[in-house]
Amino acid sequence: MGLRLRIGVFIADHDPAAPPLADGVANSAVLTGAHSIIAYWAQTSRGFVDLSDSELLPPVTITLSRSNLSVREIAQTAIDAHSADSGPTHPVDAFIVLVNPGDLEFTNPGFNPAKPAVGANTPTVVRAFRAAAVPAGKNLPVPVVVVPAASVTFSTLYHEVGHLLGLQHPYGLVTAADDDKSTAVVELSAVYGSPFDIMGVGGQVDTTHDPAWFRFTSTFTTISPFGWSSVGSRVGPNLSLAHLHLAWPAAFAASSVIERNLPHGGVDVTARLVAGRLLVLRSQSEDAHATNRLYLELRTATDWDAGLASDVNDTVREGVVLHQVAYTPDTGDNRLWYRGSIGRDSFDLDTRLPGSAMTVTVTAWGPNWADVQVSVHDNTETVTVELIEEASQLGEPVSVEEHRTPCGSTYETGTWQTDDHSVFEARARGFGGEGSFSDPPLEVDWWIGGRSLGTLRAGPVRVTNSDGTAHIVMVSVDDLRGRLSVDAESGSVIDVEVGARARSAASVAYGSARLTASGSYTGIRPEHLSRIVQCIKDNLPVDYERLRLGPPTPVDGGGFVDWARHRQMEGWITATLDTTLGPPTLGATARSALQRMTREVHVNAVDGRIPAVGTQRRAPEVVRRGLAEGSRIPTAVFETKRNRPDSEIPGRTSPTSLLEE
Repeated sequence: MGLRLRIGVFIADHDPAAPPLADGVANSAVLTGAHSIIAYWAQTSRGFVDLSDSELLPPVTITLSRSNLSVREIAQTAIDAHSADSGPTHPVDAFIVLVNPGDLEFTNPGFNPAKPAVGANTPTVVRAFRAAAVPAGKNLPVPVVVVPAASVTFSTLYHEVGHLLGLQHPYGLVTAADDDKSTAVVELSAVYGSPFDIMGVGGQVDTTHDPAWFRFTSTFTTISPFGWSSVGSRVGPNLSLAHLHLAWPAAFAASSVIERNLPHGGVDVTARLVAGRLLVLRSQSEDAHATNRLYLELRTATDWDAGLASDVNDTVREGVVLHQVAYTPDTGDNRLWYRGSIGRDSFDLDTRLPGSAMTVTVTAWGPNWADVQVSVHDNTETVTVELIEEASQLGEPVSVEEHRTPCGSTYETGTWQTDDHSVFEARARGFGGEGSFSDPPLEVDWWIGGRSLGTLRAGPVRVTNSDGTAHIVMVSVDDLRGRLSVDAESGSVIDVEVGARARSAASVAYGSARLTASGSYTGIRPEHLSRIVQCIKDNLPVDYERLRLGPPTPVDGGGFVDWARHRQMEGWITATLDTTLGPPTLGATARSALQRMTREVHVNAVDGRIPAVGTQRRAPEVVRRGLAEGSRIPTAVFETKRNRPDSEIPGRTSPTSLLEE
């Protein structure tokens, strides 16, 4: 059984000079549109909340002549005018009053009477009043949401209606979100402290540290109905799954909730989170008020959460989000508290639960999932560096020969110069958080070939191989994702170490991988491999689905060769020809076609097996041995070295110029 509410919505005009707000616009924005309050609460509550009986009532005209009116006074004035104009109406559970335009005169808290009253230094200011949900009582028969129509966003409407539904503000981050702007002093508090919950608030910025430890400013804007408060009106985020479960557990199907005990006795809790599934961790002695209950959920940038950012200047983004139920002295009861998040693209893979010994770590990311581990033991600080992308652009040919398959198609073999592109990804574990609460954000420092990049985020760097040969590479650092891109020009043969260091206030950890660039490629022209694949499929009677070989992936994309895909396609050719050897599989005609094919593509069977096609761009032997179909180059993980200075990093130098000898 869900929650049904019937809300009466009406416009209250108070300024004859202001443009009127048409009934149709208000009806679309609040009740019937794709981003209306009815649509939002039906979807974010999984159908538990039903506001479909709500209706638009006739508008009224009110007089707001006195400055500094409270929202209760505004609400009472509007309800009195509605009763006088319309008389008895159908019973409603609550009202929404759109005060048009909603701009009132307020005392200017920053006014200095000792200075001329000009510009910003005036005794009063005109601004919109603060939207609010006013409880029933004191001549208000039902709760009333009062909003300034000229400036209200969809998100504010969703938030205030949440109060009509009985929801409270979450706590967490200390910001100025609760500042009422009535005094010059900026009031800080933990109210509204979850940026991942509609009952929290967006636009939260850390004002207590320089530089700021967090910045939650993501917005998802939509095109409002013509004549509404703004062209781009803020929409979302969702009500957090944690808040939904705490308020209305019946909104969840059993398959959407994973129930576990909080970790204890050295036993970790592990789970796979997917979007829409909630992990609930309870203490073994949980009371009726759900004290210390921990919630974990995976948030993705879709639907009402489409505003979750991927911006280096913004902390809120896709990832795993933590909330906890905890006693709140300000209210004298339990409230939902935001406890941190681990961004999908974040360099830092864990966060420590404030005030506890528990750490939440993301052990693996998938396209629509995240594996998490909740533990109570100390984690060893580590950094891994992994080569996640290898690509090359073929340049001028050194030598090229043309060949023909039995199918009549042609392909080229030869040697080409290549411009090589590599992307490395660093990930830190064991440091315990992104800095929202107790520490500044974790920092990552990169070095290449023994040279620290320092503050360089893009530009040329001179690297030197162990044999003394030197080359110039172009580097680019992505701080948001903890990634380093390296581009080497054709003819540059490079084999150097790429490393990353994570630093917190207490410890340091290092990790590294190898950067290899060949400057050239010898083998079958990569984009011609697909012709050979097609010829094989046309000539060999093989059930590829039964053999689970699957379709090969094209290797050429926009002029760049993805070497992981290249290896996959070579592996497909090898596996196909290898599988089709032997009398049980082939008849005489097919065997003859296979023999022609192996001769044409210059592949020779050895001991019944067919090696990979062509000659791959060179890489260190240890890397070549570790490469499986579509695999990544193995990473190197270094043990923690606490408070280790730069000078002790093997080969680390701090040049005045990254191009110097």
